[in-house]
Amino acid sequence: MNAPWNHYFEDIINIEFENGIAAIGTFAFEYCTKLSEITFPESIIEIDYGSFAHCTNLSTIVFKGDKPTFEYDRGLKPFEDVTATVKYPKDNSTWKDIEKNWDGGGEMTFEAYDSGSSSAVSESVTAQGECGENALWKLSEGTLY
Repeated sequence: MNAPWNHYFEDIINIEFENGIAAIGTFAFEYCTKLSEITFPESIIEIDYGSFAHCTNLSTIVFKGDKPTFEYDRGLKPFEDVTATVKYPKDNSTWKDIEKNWDGGGEMTFEAYDSGSSSAVSESVTAQGECGENALWKLSEGTLY
């Protein structure tokens, strides 16, 4: 894996993707073992295989919009070897019967929530850079934005 944030893997505890991010690439955060929570924006439509595989400390995955497509290849799903709670918007029909239709890998429990919450971005930046086309990243107090 050759992600621009590789040197900060030991510092990443949370990831909050900003709206506008549509896809997470193959193996982007594989073996990011301190990662405990991920929040995906409404704009996410695809998560590639192995993206968060072996993130063994990951306990919470929050989706703010529709259920994305989970890519499967080389025997890996996006959340392979992960045990977590998946939180999704209660009134979003794309999550219907998710307990029976989960295809993202790992061992998940599911929790519907009322949408409408937001989070603030901290001002203390550890590192930042570009990744992909028109995408920026920032690491601040353990959270990757």
